[in-house]
Amino acid sequence: MASWLMHSRTHAQRRIARTFLSSIGVAASGAKGSLGWVGFGTRDEQQKKASEAEWRGITHWQASTTDKSFHQDSSCLSKDSLGRGQGATPRRSFHFNAFYSAKSQRKPKVSVNSFDMETVVVCEEKEKHHELVDRYEYRVEVQTGMLRGAGTTANVYINLLGNLHQTGKCLLRSPDEGNDIEEFRTGSNKTFHLLAPNLLGRISGIELSLEYEAGTQVGSEGATKDAQLQQSFSKDYQLYNWYVEKLIVYSPTGKRLEFPCKCWFGSSERGTQVPSERRLIPFVEPSVGRLTSFGRILPKPLSIQSGAFVVPHPDKVKSGVKAKNCKESGHAGEDAYFKCFSKSGSTYGMGVADGVWMWSEYGIDAGQFSKALMNFTKDKVSNNASSLLDVVKSAAEEVKQNKILGSSTFCVTLVDIRRGTMQIANLGDSGVLILGKDGVKFKTPQQEHSFGYPHQLGHHEGADKPEDAMVNVIPVAAGDTIIMGTDGLFDNLSEEDAAKISSEVQVRCADRSHAYAASQLANELGKRAFQNSMDKWKSTPYSIGATDAFDMVYSGGKKDDMTVLTAIVH
Repeated sequence: MASWLMHSRTHAQRRIARTFLSSIGVAASGAKGSLGWVGFGTRDEQQKKASEAEWRGITHWQASTTDKSFHQDSSCLSKDSLGRGQGATPRRSFHFNAFYSAKSQRKPKVSVNSFDMETVVVCEEKEKHHELVDRYEYRVEVQTGMLRGAGTTANVYINLLGNLHQTGKCLLRSPDEGNDIEEFRTGSNKTFHLLAPNLLGRISGIELSLEYEAGTQVGSEGATKDAQLQQSFSKDYQLYNWYVEKLIVYSPTGKRLEFPCKCWFGSSERGTQVPSERRLIPFVEPSVGRLTSFGRILPKPLSIQSGAFVVPHPDKVKSGVKAKNCKESGHAGEDAYFKCFSKSGSTYGMGVADGVWMWSEYGIDAGQFSKALMNFTKDKVSNNASSLLDVVKSAAEEVKQNKILGSSTFCVTLVDIRRGTMQIANLGDSGVLILGKDGVKFKTPQQEHSFGYPHQLGHHEGADKPEDAMVNVIPVAAGDTIIMGTDGLFDNLSEEDAAKISSEVQVRCADRSHAYAASQLANELGKRAFQNSMDKWKSTPYSIGATDAFDMVYSGGKKDDMTVLTAIVH
């Protein structure tokens, strides 16, 4: 048959024969040349092997043209491209139609360089090489949060997902770190350029993951000495964790996509295990219809019952300082708070402020600053204010006009009980934690210029402004629990412990009023935080933050003024 193929009389027949023979791996050089083939078998086997010949380029078999039926030359046996040995097979007749059909049903394989199909990560425009000029650039900004211990030195991988292609798993690393380690420091903003061989299309998500180098995970065999030392002081502490604020991606067409995260990777600030890989979706600016839906009037307004706990620093108690805890306001040391309904009854406001004690070295009582700030804020809320940021700006301006000296952090919330929305304005290391039926719904991050130096309002030139506050609007619903406090609470009690205590108290007070449960919850949280502050060996958010900030192992709580506000929504 080979003889017929190669001695076809017409040029068209010979061209078809050469094309066919070369496509199935047979080398032909004229009428009497040696022919290469991949083996023989039944019709199904022939189709299968024809496919292998096409996709793998197997040409290790010999056949003779002296006979109309091919036979296998045992002297030329070898391995195929997958390393499998080929054995001799019986003589079989050659079926042209079967192989031609198999060939026509297959698409040709395109041979590509593996480098051409990989996404390359660079950090600066000047780093692009000439072989990368035809690639599509996706610029990615990675923002690490401002929480204590938010930074990481572990490997960070990213995969941009599009409706046409994806970049694949890419390691984010920059040459200025020696190509050895990429340090995502607390509050840092790193930029990377992903050079993809193809356009991704519409970007629908990001896969972001945190991975450990072999032998460096805490508790693993061969862990570093620092990691072992860290674990010996705190069994709950894990060396690798990362808090991501958000990612921003710029496409080759200049389109900007923002991917909010606000999540821990690996482990939380407390050391509790959390997922080390997350999938982020882009933020979509809500339309008018969505805003209307989000802020719609509820069938029945929410009801809120609250409680409060305040206690001064232990050393201040010894010197005779006392706390004041009233129905709508109170203070302890430099801490102050308020909680009240508006006159219309449609909104409920709460706020805490923590005056900076160091002003006492200059003869200034910062407690007066925090108390005035909360009193002025309470007056604005009582008078049916609707914009929380405007409330804070107005209160700060009144403190300034009254020439009250000092500085203070603050956290203020305003709940619209008719719509189920909650405005939050936070500046510094005071904060609020919202618990839902399934656990933590929201927690404000601590804003610090450096460890122990929080953002703060004040009379001095270097003070922060009300506009620097982090403002959020989130939904609240019946069954939610709101926990607000100064750093005396959140430095000594993790959000996981707070959630556990809240669950236990509400189960215990199931047959009592919501007001009683809120009061008991505030007392229990304050009591537990105070106990942790006095424990020199306790692993606390403060000790973990100090360990991260100073590269030394710390343990124990932090003695401080404490203010705890709780509210149960029903």
